[in-house]
Amino acid sequence: MEKKNEPLKNNDDIVIDQSITNTVELNDNNNNNNFRFIDGRKFYNIKNSKYPMPNDNKEHERLNYQQAIFRRHWQGNFSSPVKQVLANSKNKAKVLDVGCGSASWIFDMANDYPDATFIGLDILPNHPELTKLSNASYVQHNILDGLPFEDNTFDFIHQRFLGSSYQKQKWMFVINELVRILKPGGYLEGELENIHHEEKNLMYGKNSGELGQMAGNAAKMFCEGLKPALAPILKISSKELDDLFESIAKEINELDCYKIFFRVYASKK
Repeated sequence: MEKKNEPLKNNDDIVIDQSITNTVELNDNNNNNNFRFIDGRKFYNIKNSKYPMPNDNKEHERLNYQQAIFRRHWQGNFSSPVKQVLANSKNKAKVLDVGCGSASWIFDMANDYPDATFIGLDILPNHPELTKLSNASYVQHNILDGLPFEDNTFDFIHQRFLGSSYQKQKWMFVINELVRILKPGGYLEGELENIHHEEKNLMYGKNSGELGQMAGNAAKMFCEGLKPALAPILKISSKELDDLFESIAKEINELDCYKIFFRVYASKK
């Protein structure tokens, strides 16, 4: 019988299944069809992925901008009661950010909590910039293949804005995987106990102040990234879609619209 690869341990004793991670990296390096270009934007070709946004510098800029908006909107980077755990130098808390994107949330958190260890996980290619942080690293992996971590590994797992990334029937699998690698007493959302949620209205439009103006700009950046994927579905030209987005932006500005954002967190039994 072939011996299974031993789990790989990094300096922070977080166990990663080396066979899974190496396979992902090998495929990424050797496949010339990983990327496609539409209207000058670069998209990553991933089988069975529903994620519609590009993977280029413009998209990373949008994600960084979005992080700045939501940190200010929520007056912090998380709602879960884990500040003491993250700040405790003896605890050496381990944190996973699922779908980390440009890794801007991790950069904020790793600087705020230097005694905790952070891992960013994303289906898209590597983030070498994370190596600049002594307490952060990156794993490229598709969560729908199962997570390459042992049970009860993380004190805190963070995930946001992945609603368009999973098919409806896959959500239970995703939540179960996240719960599996979460330590008892750790925080996440899902089929857990002590479930809490917070909500805040984020105003848009001309009377919404500086934060609302930033949110409006972020919405425009999102539309620009979504356009190459959306135009074929709507069966309209790029110019027609631009006109549609412009009319939407005008209505939002005139009507002082707002969007409700939620944060949900819970502890593992």
